[in-house]
Amino acid sequence: MAVAPLESAMAMFRAGRYDDAEAVLQRLVQAPELAGDALEGLGYIAAKRGDYHRSALLLDRAAALNPDAVELLLYTGTVHVRAGQLRAAENWFLQCLARRPGWVPALLNLVDVHIRLRDYAAAQARVKQVQCAHPTLAAAHYAQGRVLGAEGRYTEEIAAYRRAIALKPDFVDAYVNAGVALRDLRRFDDALTMFKKALAIDPDHAGARTNRAQTNLQLGRYEHGWRDYEWRWRDGGQFHGLKGTAWRGDKPIEGKTILVHAEQGLGDILQFVRYVAYFEGLGARVMLRVPDCLVALLACRGEPSEADAPAAPSGARVLPGCVAAVVNEAAPLPPYDVHIPLLSLPLAFFKRERNVPACVPYLHAEVSRVAVWRARIDALNAQRRPTVGLVWSGSRKLEDDNRSTALAQWAPILGLPVQFVSLQKEVPEADINCLGQFSNLADVSGDLHDFADTAAAMCCLDLIVSIDTSVAHLAGGLGLPVWLALVHAADWRWQLDRSDSDWYPSMTLYRQPARNDWDGVIAQIAAAMVARFAL
Repeated sequence: MAVAPLESAMAMFRAGRYDDAEAVLQRLVQAPELAGDALEGLGYIAAKRGDYHRSALLLDRAAALNPDAVELLLYTGTVHVRAGQLRAAENWFLQCLARRPGWVPALLNLVDVHIRLRDYAAAQARVKQVQCAHPTLAAAHYAQGRVLGAEGRYTEEIAAYRRAIALKPDFVDAYVNAGVALRDLRRFDDALTMFKKALAIDPDHAGARTNRAQTNLQLGRYEHGWRDYEWRWRDGGQFHGLKGTAWRGDKPIEGKTILVHAEQGLGDILQFVRYVAYFEGLGARVMLRVPDCLVALLACRGEPSEADAPAAPSGARVLPGCVAAVVNEAAPLPPYDVHIPLLSLPLAFFKRERNVPACVPYLHAEVSRVAVWRARIDALNAQRRPTVGLVWSGSRKLEDDNRSTALAQWAPILGLPVQFVSLQKEVPEADINCLGQFSNLADVSGDLHDFADTAAAMCCLDLIVSIDTSVAHLAGGLGLPVWLALVHAADWRWQLDRSDSDWYPSMTLYRQPARNDWDGVIAQIAAAMVARFAL
């Protein structure tokens, strides 16, 4: 029902006045005849702020009050995808089809969900359903390309995108995805050409910019890469919600307070926090804002004692003197003059030069915690075997994470005469029973309360073996020996074909010989472990 307060809230929303619109809509929720529209509006606001979990909850309530509004059901499903809640998203898209059979937007969104769930047969079936009804629809060929790409059939994927472009020459997303596929085939010049064509059509296309950035970063072309990487804030995947002036190294900040805030995953924070040291000498007061689980680790100052130097390398100093405090991002914002996200620091400090600071260690474990963990691990290791930390699975918040493995896959390594310590903060449910099958694998997850605990435990081990997750970045930042198991098409930061890393001198990279070949990676690591410890 369109009434004056609702129309007013909509006008505020369109003007970007989200706080004002939210205040109006919160009042309208109490009116039964307006509750559905108000909840829908609040869901849109939450999505604009990047809070997709809250948005999904609000839109669920709105859709329940208006179950025949298929456009609302569709948008609710897309928000659930953003929140990583793929089964819920699938349900909403199916409800759309129940009310409007054969509706192309719902079918194409189901293709996306099936891809994320790795149900490629279901995805192909939905694509064929669309193609049969609409054989000249460019979006159908584009969707087919996405399925083929998810299956690693890159040449066929590119052909599908070319068919989409032939039908719709200004199909920017098809150019972008073709560029990504060409990059996966290591045809980097062709990939960059595709991104260039996309940007010729739409110079403000954030996906083209960010993918060009990642390609240049993977090739070590950091100046171009960091500049384009700023577009990540405009592709709809990230939102920081901070007000005030953004700083990118373009103005003096002497005498000012700058808020350096976390973004993306925990591993990204641990990797890029090294750049905070470059505020030293600029005369600014730095406030570092990170998730609670990192506060104790990053607030740790000073150097380890001589007694602990072999376990926790000397010279470690997390924060320069200019950092006034490390604050929990869940706490109220402290006063600040300007702000910058962590992954924009390389652009701010090194606009025209390649610089990957490898002054390691730049993270440090608390001496008292190290002592506690040393006693614990010594007690576990009565046979005085080599001690190895193991991380085999990443976050389970996203259902389409492709960097994780099952614990059972590591049997060739866990069969070695080594004392393993699980550094998993959360053991996946599917692996809990498997834990008991390996008597030499100690599960200490109940005592890993935050990253300061994990850091202290690591300092008592001979080696850390991890998939590409935050624990690997923590070990690298501590300067500890760490072996990293990587997927075949690894993230840009690990570059190409290298077994070492500019970011972490103490890290060795082990890559999948072929797509999804975790057995190949584990075999490499097992052989290297036998050699390292003379087993």
